[in-house]
Amino acid sequence: MAIGLLALLAAERAVAADSASSTFQIDPAHDGVVTFAARFAPPLKQLWSIDFGGPVSYPVVAGNLVLVLADTPIGTLLSALDTTTGKPAWQKLVNGGATGSHLAYDAGTVFLMTFGGPLQAFSAATGKPVWARKLPNEYFFDDVPVVADNLLYVAGEGSGGYVYAVDEHSGSLVWDHLLGGLANSGGNSVLTIGAGHLFVPFILNVEAFAPVSGTVLWTYCGCGDGGGVGLAAYYKGLLYAPAIDVNSGVVLGTTAPRVISGFGNSFPAFSGTTYFVMANSALTANSISVGTLKWDFPITEGVSLPSIVVNGNVYTLSDTGNLYVNNGATGTLLQTIALGLGQAGKPNSIPASGLGAGDGKIFVPSGSVFAAFAPK
Repeated sequence: MAIGLLALLAAERAVAADSASSTFQIDPAHDGVVTFAARFAPPLKQLWSIDFGGPVSYPVVAGNLVLVLADTPIGTLLSALDTTTGKPAWQKLVNGGATGSHLAYDAGTVFLMTFGGPLQAFSAATGKPVWARKLPNEYFFDDVPVVADNLLYVAGEGSGGYVYAVDEHSGSLVWDHLLGGLANSGGNSVLTIGAGHLFVPFILNVEAFAPVSGTVLWTYCGCGDGGGVGLAAYYKGLLYAPAIDVNSGVVLGTTAPRVISGFGNSFPAFSGTTYFVMANSALTANSISVGTLKWDFPITEGVSLPSIVVNGNVYTLSDTGNLYVNNGATGTLLQTIALGLGQAGKPNSIPASGLGAGDGKIFVPSGSVFAAFAPK
């Protein structure tokens, strides 16, 4: 079994230079890793910060714009900000509350799925509406959308649980599939793309689809694993968690990170042969192949958001608004930046949040504060 796992790890998924956040945890694989072509290392300087007066979502990056949702005192605000100055290119209040509202981005268009729908597309550059689509059969949505190869994938829950593939340019429905249960295991979750598959968690299961046709490739049942399946990430041929072979749906062992459904700190981030995840009030670095601990770094004030890895260094935001930068290989603390939590006065919870990166910068939502950083 270990031999099979090592074979799958031999070929790493290609990461494009200057890749950028397009959904939660960076990309449709949700692996939490970015590699910039130019050097990116601490010490970092803060370029700007904005206090929205309420919790801020994970960001998506469109060229020199970074887009976020914020639960502001006047409603749910969608903002496109200049990555260098923080000045708004455009802003608009959107229908639907911040709960269950999620973003995805691709090829000049930002996609918004709100709790009650409809699914909407806007020009990332101008905010001009492109299309809106009311999806059939379902009446509420609380899963992160992802985009790949001109198709946008979303899931709904409430009427049995449906997954949808929508043409990203026209908004037309390409296919849908009844999952036969909630599209997650009790709370907001993610759709994940990797190795030419679309993976959807629901209740205790993970179902794998051919993305273009909607054909079901396999179903994994976690019924005997003591709880629900929380599909978090695809990396180097495996799903997490537990570690599942993407071609067969067979569990490969117990050494890989196990996570729960939702947007908490249990999502791993990856780099090389290592995964990073919070455990027992510490940021831990662990070997993917054998599951052994490489190093840990105590963060006693708590962490609610997953870490990300940028050019080999790990970025983690604490629940008190401290941004920690650790060397991914050794765990050495390279820098601590105190952002605080702003007017919100608490860690992010609504809308779904996380760190992001793009355009040679990292973006950090901390309570109601949203800030951008770059090397000095």
